Amino acid sequence: MKKLMFYYLVFALGTLVFITNLLPQSLTNKTKGLDFNEHVVKNNFNGPNTIAAADFDADGDVDVVATSFDGNYISLFENDDNQNFSEHYLIQNFGQPKVDVAFIDGDLDYDIIASSQTGDKIVWFENDGQAQFTEHLIIDNWESAGFVYAKDQIRGIDLDINDDGFTDFITTATPNGNKISWFENDGNQNFTEHLLKENWYWVRRASAYDIDNDNDMDIVAAAKVGEIIWFENDGDENFSEHLVISDWGEPNAVLVEDMNKDGSNDLVATSVVANEVVWFENDGNQNFTKRIIKDHYDGAYGLDIADIDNDNDKDVLATAWIGGFGSVFENDGNQNFTEYVFCNTGFDLLHLFTIDLDKDQDLDILGACYASNLPQLRWWENNSTVGVEEFNSLPLHFKLLQNYPNPFNPVTNIKYEIPDFSFVAIKVYDILGNEIVTMVNEEKAPGNYGIVFNANGLSSGVYFFKINSDHFSDTKKMILMK
Repeated sequence: MKKLMFYYLVFALGTLVFITNLLPQSLTNKTKGLDFNEHVVKNNFNGPNTIAAADFDADGDVDVVATSFDGNYISLFENDDNQNFSEHYLIQNFGQPKVDVAFIDGDLDYDIIASSQTGDKIVWFENDGQAQFTEHLIIDNWESAGFVYAKDQIRGIDLDINDDGFTDFITTATPNGNKISWFENDGNQNFTEHLLKENWYWVRRASAYDIDNDNDMDIVAAAKVGEIIWFENDGDENFSEHLVISDWGEPNAVLVEDMNKDGSNDLVATSVVANEVVWFENDGNQNFTKRIIKDHYDGAYGLDIADIDNDNDKDVLATAWIGGFGSVFENDGNQNFTEYVFCNTGFDLLHLFTIDLDKDQDLDILGACYASNLPQLRWWENNSTVGVEEFNSLPLHFKLLQNYPNPFNPVTNIKYEIPDFSFVAIKVYDILGNEIVTMVNEEKAPGNYGIVFNANGLSSGVYFFKINSDHFSDTKKMILMK
């Protein structure tokens, strides 16, 4: 039986809580135009591949970690708070690496997990809180170790596949290992491998989220053979396979998000050979219908999902590996997507990572440009002009959204959606489940609402917030980092 562990948000009684009604009869903050300025993190970075970001040295600004696929090293780029970056090697002679970032040991210092494709091993680097890292071997002789995933970047939470409170991870083996596994963390960073699927040719990218809305973590992955499969978790970490699509020209990346806000989690994916960026609409019973976001997108490869224009709709970001450009596909709220090309230099733009790099309350874009003539790590500063454009759009389903930003210090925003007149309670609890404060406890009209938290007086930690209504209950995790 799955361990049921509930951690709840600890808030001091003196914490200031501000509640904002977000116009229940309309949505606001529709974008009037996307605009980005391009900046360089590092020129002549030998064969950049994966890229991620976090405040590794706990100085209040966002640093960058990136892998050199051709140079066989991993570098950290320390941000001086003005987006000037100093490079420091994390490890060298580490064959064809890939990375992800998460709280591996639960101490709220950002650790790094890495794979070596030619070294056939997976390691994690323990952060002492000041960006001094100690290497720990997780497994060796793991043939063609590929992408590693320990964090749900869309929602800003670490992966906890078995819901025991410890950070697990997923990895794929490409091109010779041809398998996908998840690794269970026992809480002391001893990891046990659980095989999901083997003899699956050239497994590429994967992600994890609750696809079928049964309160456990499912997994979805793409393989070069032309398939996307989602692995249904029965609640005891027994996984059954479900085919989403086959014979679809070399899918590369796949992510999970409720794109149309109907309460069912959809999939978004790219295909290198089909040259498509698509989303797969979930009918609520995990029957998926392919919807085109962009076709004739030359070598569709990298993928991210984020609210770039701050309009409460998730936009899609993708890279065209062969075409050499990167795009934001802006969602109008009805899943009509308008393309904005933020990078069109002809370089092989591979992977993307969205984060507020300059701390101006909007999401910027990091990218790894793999090009023989000018390999670079770049970031695109989001200068989009956001105005107010109201439109009638009442929610169709109850929903508690992930707070943003997350992690945060000291202020974060939480939004929730109410489709009909309901009594709504939003409460916070201590780690033992004792109620600390009630934030909302009243009848609510249909609409979109928000709460702004000021966490002054709280210590750094992992917290949860919970909503209850007549027919709905949900809990989300957020992280305060000071």
